[in-house]
Amino acid sequence: MRFLFFLWLLAGTTPLFSQLPQLNHENFETQVLTYRPEARSEITDKNFAYGNMILRETRATTGAKASNFNRADYFNILSAFLTLKESSANINLAFTKLLAADADDCEYLHAFSEKAFKNDKYAPVWDLWRAALTKCPDVVSETFDARDYAQAGGFDPELIIELDAIRQDDQRHRAHDSYVAEKQNPLDERNLQRIESLSEKYGGYLGRSLVGKELEGVMWQVIQHSKPATMRLYLPTIHRAVQAEELHPTPLKMLLDRICASEHGWQVFGSQPGVPLASEAEQNRIRDKYGFQ
Repeated sequence: MRFLFFLWLLAGTTPLFSQLPQLNHENFETQVLTYRPEARSEITDKNFAYGNMILRETRATTGAKASNFNRADYFNILSAFLTLKESSANINLAFTKLLAADADDCEYLHAFSEKAFKNDKYAPVWDLWRAALTKCPDVVSETFDARDYAQAGGFDPELIIELDAIRQDDQRHRAHDSYVAEKQNPLDERNLQRIESLSEKYGGYLGRSLVGKELEGVMWQVIQHSKPATMRLYLPTIHRAVQAEELHPTPLKMLLDRICASEHGWQVFGSQPGVPLASEAEQNRIRDKYGFQ
């Protein structure tokens, strides 16, 4: 892919570069995979490094194949474009791609709403985000039936119904921009008890082979919204689930980032807005330990 560079041949002036040319819907993934950002005066060194890191992670996670993109990858691309101050057209296209990938249950829109509406970085897509959220309840009720899903996949219907209820409670008061801790915290505590009971009953992580791809992330989501000590306690369980291909690797990265942010004040994979990255040596150590090299 070619990029148009505007080189200012002025003595003592740092070269400036244009934004990414306007992308198109059909070749979006291929264009993103070949995109190598260049420095611009309006982007800080910190944000430039952060945006590049997200793009590198996307190439690694997808194996540099357009066909491997999932909703986590589209969310990461949206974050990278916002960080790198890309054009409104490209940012909106990234958000549109996320919506298309997340149309089944609006999981990412709900899960990240609290952070998105508290972080000015996401301001360019706030209106689009709110508009999409207003449609999410209808999407959920029309496209997901726990009993039909259990029957189609050969899963335990009681487990599927319970996990679906837990998933809904997890977002009960943290969806949209109206997070209410006093109402959500008791639900989170109850969800953790329910997850622990189910995990004990079924002998470990409630992953893909037990509940399918639609619900494989529910147990992780409850852990991700728990206290740091609980996150640390369940980290080996989440790690084993990823190794056994019972869970997509992205949730493990997000859990590691949240634990590292809480314990050390830095992160490795860039999933926590506003938290600085670890040193290169620390990043490599954690990547190697959890199999992300």
